[in-house]
Amino acid sequence: MIIPTQHPDLGIEQLTEADVPEHFAVIDRNREHLAPWLPWVPLVTTPRDVARFIAVSRAAWQGRHELACCVRLHGAIVGGIGIVHADHENECVTLGYWLDQEQCGRGLMTAAVKAMTHWCLTDLGRHRVQIQAAVDNVASRRIPERLGFTQEGLLRQAAIVRGVRLDMVLYARLKSDP
Repeated sequence: MIIPTQHPDLGIEQLTEADVPEHFAVIDRNREHLAPWLPWVPLVTTPRDVARFIAVSRAAWQGRHELACCVRLHGAIVGGIGIVHADHENECVTLGYWLDQEQCGRGLMTAAVKAMTHWCLTDLGRHRVQIQAAVDNVASRRIPERLGFTQEGLLRQAAIVRGVRLDMVLYARLKSDP
């Protein structure tokens, strides 16, 4: 599956087993950059961990529960994006994303989140797309803010990362939003 973006050199593709070595390498070189915000980073210690994640997420996608994709720039993996939770009853999905530190500040993840949001609201037929970001993760928070998501609230101590409870900001976009 490929989700197009408006950026000519940027694409979103569902992760496959063939992506394991490259995906692991990007995570591995970005550990310091990602670890303060993402609880799964310390759990990914070998390519085998990435292979398990891809297998589980591909099986979960059969039931439309979660979707794990890579973000590619000029064909190379530079990050990840996907549906981390799907609430079918309420037609709502929660997105998660991360980007190689060397690629930050170029609008790449904004373009990817925009494309994924559009795809969820149109092709997937969801009514609501949510994003949660840690209060202090300013770069991740700027993305939904730039894309016109509504900041709906603060989820106090809603995530535990490296043994620290983090407050999370909840953003949402509805299909009916302009």
